[in-house]
Amino acid sequence: MFTLLRHRLGELDGPKWAAIFVFEFVVVLLGVLAAQMLQERFQAQQARANFEASRTALNRQLDNVGTSLIQRGLQAECITVNLREIIASVEAGQPLREGVFTSHPPKGAGELTAWDGALAAQTRKYLPAQLAESYEFLGLVAGDLRNAAQREETDWATLALARSDASRLGDAGRTQVLLAANNLLHAYEGWERAPATTLRLMRQIGAEPSRTASA
Repeated sequence: MFTLLRHRLGELDGPKWAAIFVFEFVVVLLGVLAAQMLQERFQAQQARANFEASRTALNRQLDNVGTSLIQRGLQAECITVNLREIIASVEAGQPLREGVFTSHPPKGAGELTAWDGALAAQTRKYLPAQLAESYEFLGLVAGDLRNAAQREETDWATLALARSDASRLGDAGRTQVLLAANNLLHAYEGWERAPATTLRLMRQIGAEPSRTASA
């Protein structure tokens, strides 16, 4: 058999050898390209799976954070009315009406630990622009509110100076209370429009607030 094979190979001239070489080179090249394509496809599928896992975690956080945003919006009107009443009472040097301070305690905003720059970039890569913008808006609002939480807690604590009897406040205490009340009044401005917008965006991305908040 080897003698026959040697004989057959000896019959090949230069052009035939070149053709065989080119053929084998093409076969090897196609094999390498196919393997590379399979590897890239696997990596792309893995990256998409990782994104979907991160998105699921983000949506679970948004269930709580979005609920806090909606609750803040639902409370905004009552809190605004109470703050204006506090301002009027303090300016007039009169005691606060019972319940005006405690009716609507401040609600803490949840934190989106799953939301970061990398996930935002992936969101723009894998999702339609409208969904990506919804995530970015909710992330921005939740982040801003979280950053403001400490300042609001300080303002609410300052209002406690007038809680017992606003008529006993001196000029300095009255000024502190009025500044804190006006800061909070500004912080809640426009939030009465938040529930409908937040609920719509959450449902767009697949998150769902609690029934209490959406009622």
